[in-house]
Amino acid sequence: MLNKNSHFLRLHPLHLLYLLLLVALTSCERPADLDLPAGSPQLVVEGYIEPGLPPIVLLTESQPVFAPFDAAAVAAAHVGGARVVVSTAGDTSVVLREINADSLPVAIRQALAQQAGLVLDSAGRFAVPLRFYSVVPVSGQPGLVGRPGRTYRLHVQARGQTLTAVTSIPTPVPLDSLYFRPSALLGAGDSLVQLFYRFRDSDTLGNATRYFTSVNGGPFHPPRLTSVFTDEFVNGRTVDFALDRGRSRLDPATGARATLFRRGDTVTVRWSAIDQPQYRFWLSYENALNSNGSPLASPATLSSNIRGGLGIWGGLGTTYKTVVAPR
Repeated sequence: MLNKNSHFLRLHPLHLLYLLLLVALTSCERPADLDLPAGSPQLVVEGYIEPGLPPIVLLTESQPVFAPFDAAAVAAAHVGGARVVVSTAGDTSVVLREINADSLPVAIRQALAQQAGLVLDSAGRFAVPLRFYSVVPVSGQPGLVGRPGRTYRLHVQARGQTLTAVTSIPTPVPLDSLYFRPSALLGAGDSLVQLFYRFRDSDTLGNATRYFTSVNGGPFHPPRLTSVFTDEFVNGRTVDFALDRGRSRLDPATGARATLFRRGDTVTVRWSAIDQPQYRFWLSYENALNSNGSPLASPATLSSNIRGGLGIWGGLGTTYKTVVAPR
């Protein structure tokens, strides 16, 4: 069986926790006894920057596959005391501060939670103890917020290691429209309906998008199967496609009905233009999640744009669009 000291990539508990579970849940009819060599911990980055918001970087250390996973483990995985610098193309360089998330004003917590795909509890606190690196605006000191079209370099020094990455914020391209149709599986009389989008792609090949949905003012979640698109086959065209309802991986709802919306729901789509490294990262992540439990699945290998470590540093060109499902 797996050596208890083997290490596996883990970011924050609402993302790569699920990959942590893949090895434990994958099984065959015949038991296999594998004795894998112990792995060394690696530094893991999950960082984002988008228009009008400061950069946010979560820095953790990969954890053993069978290590306990709870609030204490999340806190212990955090890598403190790092020097984290974000710089633009030659004119701004800012050292990020290590911040206790719950010490921030509620409005900033909400923005950062949305940015990082995290969930706040009913009191406006993060669901797990969370420390990250970011910029808190201070009078008289330079700050840094994202701007479309700019390139941002990340430089991390921690525990004697150096990690670097580069990303850019694509120009946001909003959805043309959102609309609902009766589900082809359930029929026109059902209380659930399918959401569709219309989008006009630019004629530049290589555009990619990641999306999330929020229902009736709730948190934004990516869909269970695929949250990313690229324009490889639709470059320069106007396209209409279905959008699945985003759900937390902890939500027990499954099957076709879990992808639909109820009549009368107010649905907001978070539509984020991303670069190709992010597209490859999230595609590999979701492919690994969706092979969970298959005895024929290949070992999970995540794409990454972090040199010297694991994870993702990504710029997001985000827009929002809201629609109400007709009753």
